[in-house]
Amino acid sequence: MEKQIIKKESGNEYIVGTYRIWKQPSGGIGIKFDGEKELYSIPKGTDLYHKINKRFETEE
Repeated sequence: MEKQIIKKESGNEYIVGTYRIWKQPSGGIGIKFDGEKELYSIPKGTDLYHKINKRFETEE
């Protein structure tokens, strides 16, 4: 799923960048920000995983 990073300033919205988020085969969550070479992995079972997964499931 591709999402946009939006910055709100003085009543206007600006797209600052985009990122991709997906479920990994290991059960974790993968995140890649456009323009960066690094992939970020959030292991299943962590607090951050549960916060992201809750939002991820409601938007699908």
